[in-house]
Amino acid sequence: ILASPDAYPLLDPAEHPDAYDHLDRVHLAIMDSGEVVREDDFEWQTWIIHDDATLNAFAAPGGYVYITTGLLAYAGTEAEMAGVLAHEIGHVVARHTVQRIQKAYGAALVADLLIGDQETLQQIAGLATNLLLMKYGREDEYEADEFGVKYAAAAGYDCREMSSFLAKMLDLQGGASPDGMAAWFS
Repeated sequence: ILASPDAYPLLDPAEHPDAYDHLDRVHLAIMDSGEVVREDDFEWQTWIIHDDATLNAFAAPGGYVYITTGLLAYAGTEAEMAGVLAHEIGHVVARHTVQRIQKAYGAALVADLLIGDQETLQQIAGLATNLLLMKYGREDEYEADEFGVKYAAAAGYDCREMSSFLAKMLDLQGGASPDGMAAWFS
């Protein structure tokens, strides 16, 4: 992400201290809730991507959480934002992305052993990198939701606002189908 500033233009914390102070305060409240397991296993960082047109947040291995300016603006309350942030922290804690990358690298190792082709290995490694930004499966999303509700509630946020935020996202998509929810989470 840091190596692709054109694709992921991060807001500079020095130039946007109020936005980062607000995000970091919510993040710290969640981390200090006493519910987050593995909180000391990572160097947790939150980053804001300058993209007003995209309503998205995602997590990367190692405790990196990214949220777009579009999603921050769309979240009407701090509790809605806390729900999204807690959900992404849940993905990190559950190691969802790490598990996908491990599977891809396992496939790369098998391909290398069977084919012995370094180019194939590099292509599969590239696929593993792309997995970082792909949508999670429904089971991973449900697990991250469970963590998100638990973490946000323990930090003092009203989790009903997390539900109302999801409803707003579904309305924005034009329907409340399960597929619509999966599309939002992607």
